[in-house]
Amino acid sequence: MKPIGSITLFYRFLDAEDRAIMDAIMEKATGYVDFIHMLGQHLLKTEASPKLVHVCVRLARTIESYGLMERLGERYPENDLIRPHYVWARVRTGTAEVSALEEATRVAIEAHHDDWIAFSFHFLRLSTDLPASTKAHLDNLSAMDRIVKDNPELSFLGSYVPYLISMDKEREGFIDEAIDLRKKSVAIAVEFDDYILAIPILRELAPLMMKKYPSEAMRIIKNLEDYYPHLGTPASESSYYQSIRGYLHLIRGEFDTSVEAFERAIDIVEKQHPFSTLRNVPHRLALTYLDMGRMESAAEWANFALASKSTSTAYPFLMPLAHLILSCALCETGDVDEAEEQLSLGHESSLKIGNESILIYSYYASGLIDIAQNDILSGMASLERALEIAERLIIRDRIHSILLKLVECEIALSDADVSEQTSGRWMDRLESVLLKDDFPGIRGLSSLLKARFRIKQGRIKEAYEILKETRTLASNPGLQYLNEKTDEVQSKVEHTSG
Repeated sequence: MKPIGSITLFYRFLDAEDRAIMDAIMEKATGYVDFIHMLGQHLLKTEASPKLVHVCVRLARTIESYGLMERLGERYPENDLIRPHYVWARVRTGTAEVSALEEATRVAIEAHHDDWIAFSFHFLRLSTDLPASTKAHLDNLSAMDRIVKDNPELSFLGSYVPYLISMDKEREGFIDEAIDLRKKSVAIAVEFDDYILAIPILRELAPLMMKKYPSEAMRIIKNLEDYYPHLGTPASESSYYQSIRGYLHLIRGEFDTSVEAFERAIDIVEKQHPFSTLRNVPHRLALTYLDMGRMESAAEWANFALASKSTSTAYPFLMPLAHLILSCALCETGDVDEAEEQLSLGHESSLKIGNESILIYSYYASGLIDIAQNDILSGMASLERALEIAERLIIRDRIHSILLKLVECEIALSDADVSEQTSGRWMDRLESVLLKDDFPGIRGLSSLLKARFRIKQGRIKEAYEILKETRTLASNPGLQYLNEKTDEVQSKVEHTSG
């Protein structure tokens, strides 16, 4: 692989022997990930300097290679430069409590190591999800900022502070400020050839921009495709790239592309990165199938998510999410009793976590169950509560899904006055969303609902015209699933017309 700043920026802190080891491994490695694992294997077999092991676990953290980090920590138990990283990995895999990381980083910071080493401990300390308003959070941010400003040779670490502040701004709802800070962070990382930092920040920037600037968000996919080769691998071989690509297409309603990307991400993780976790990829794949109306596949992937390691350990909010997605899928297939059981499990565990976004899925599942029990008005009330949270948090894929379901309910309740152009306020709301931004798949699903409304009104010719447009739209990449849905509505037209 070619040398990149993500690795060589640390050379200034290592002696000639350590640099020679890294150079030799870099010549043999096929890319960044391969380099880290080769370096890790070398350090497991030999006695290495504390600083070189520290650099290795620091690099391993960037690819979430928890297994390697834990084994290095066990191999070098007396190396106080890597213990915080070792504990961080154990927290992520669910074998240690956050309090252990807080203690390990506190001890490491108080040991007064070199600034470039202390910087990483402050960063790990912040990864314990300290509330942005706490003194500890602000103290760690201030310390990181001071380290960079007081040491010109550490200017390559300057992208971390704006990135962390942007996360605070995002949590506070200041989306534009968060976007600007993320962009600044990416620019600094690229300036120093630190693509292993630029890429994940850019991946996080994409869904953030999707909240307010959908068209610009899609261009980030191209930027990622340009950046990944610097790591010695094409973007298509990255599970993270495929995951974010799948999510952006999910928001656009391009579900076929979304499924392909998520399945590719899972395949990469399972076959190529045994130390990684799947995180929320199975959940998003289940949601994609849910939005497509393929409930058996949605239930299958929700069950897969419930069984996956990442759901039960490092990311506890994913467990209730999987239960709630499964509840929705079961409800739509008619298994209402089991859907209620899954809703109860998901809602109970979500209350313990305090993650507000999970409530979207709880209210949505509750609404579907009420609708399945022929209490449409009560179901719509729950859907409206889900929509209120989704709109406030600007979670676009759920906004689209909830609005589509509300329109469906509205059509079921409408009196089919032939003079009406829409079924009511929810169809108006959905169409106003589609006027602002281009979400082709959602536009197709909206058109199919409009066709169903025309059928109910007896305006059969207009329904046929809408279906022709939808059929044309279905020929575009990612929208083939619309053909099946168009067939379903067309059969209703033909049945109605005689």
